[in-house]
Amino acid sequence: EKIVNRDKVESNKVLLGIPFYSRLWKSGNSGVKASTLFMKDAKEYLNKDTKAIWLEEAGQYFYENSQGTVQIWIEENESITKKLQLIEEYGLGGSAYWMLGYETADIWDTIQKNTYN
Repeated sequence: EKIVNRDKVESNKVLLGIPFYSRLWKSGNSGVKASTLFMKDAKEYLNKDTKAIWLEEAGQYFYENSQGTVQIWIEENESITKKLQLIEEYGLGGSAYWMLGYETADIWDTIQKNTYN
């Protein structure tokens, strides 16, 4: 909205950037450390000690372990679907993805099903 309204860029010339990665946050005695996880590798960090919370305002899942020392915002089919809906909602020109090879094999089916012509 800012680019279209403030900068007067036509919405059909704007691409929505969609990440094929997640952020892993670990906190401990030495502070908080963040790292990047490929979408295809993020679920390896999820186990019986993590709980999933759907964050409606963000349109994605947030996972946290029971101690609160590991937190991950996961990109997956549902979050990518929510992001792709913004293309039609705002009349955007399309989408761009970062980075090829980080994705899960099934994400291309999700993208194809949710791409509007």
